[in-house]
Amino acid sequence: MGKIRRFIRDVREDLKFYGKDGRCSFGKFLRYYFFHLGFFVLFNWRYAKLLRSLGIRGWPRLILKRHHIEISLHARIEGGVQIAHGLSVAIGEGAVIKRGATIYQCVSLGARRFGLGSASGRQYPIIEEDAIVYAGAVVVGPVTVGRGASVAANALLMEDVPPGKIARGNPASIVSDAATEEETGQQA
Repeated sequence: MGKIRRFIRDVREDLKFYGKDGRCSFGKFLRYYFFHLGFFVLFNWRYAKLLRSLGIRGWPRLILKRHHIEISLHARIEGGVQIAHGLSVAIGEGAVIKRGATIYQCVSLGARRFGLGSASGRQYPIIEEDAIVYAGAVVVGPVTVGRGASVAANALLMEDVPPGKIARGNPASIVSDAATEEETGQQA
C-alpha cells in the first residue's frame, strides 16, 4: 500500500509544481494530463513504475513504448519535478532528479560509458533541487548539477556544476552565478 500512496503523493506534488499555485484538484489533473505533454509523460512514467513495483510485467514497458517515453524505470524522479515539454527527453537508468528541478525538451541524462563508473560506482547524473536543464542539453557521466544551478541550452556537460552556477558551451564550462544573471537580466 505504501507504493500506491507514494505514487499519489508524487503526482500531487507534480501538479502543485506545474501549476505554480500550490493547489491540486481533479480538474487540474485532467487539464495537465490532456493538454501538457510534460505532465502526461511524467504521469505515465510514474504509473508504469508503480505497476512494475507491484509485480505487473509487460504493461509498464507497453505504456512507455506506446507513448514514446524514453525514461528508464530504474531512474529516480522525486515528486515536484517539471518536465516542461516531454518531447525527446531521454533519462537513463541511474539518473536522479530531485524536487523542484525542471527539465526541458530534447534533454539527455545518461552514462558516459557503460560499465565504467566513477570511483563511487556512479555512472549517471544527479540533478539537485531547483536546478534547470535547458533544451537540447546533454548531461553525461557521474556529475551533479547543484541546487539552483542551470545547464544552458545545447550544452554538453561532463563535470559538476556548483550550486547556483550556470554551465554553458560544448564542452560546458561554468560561466556565472544564476542569481546574478537573473538580477541583471544579462547573459554572461
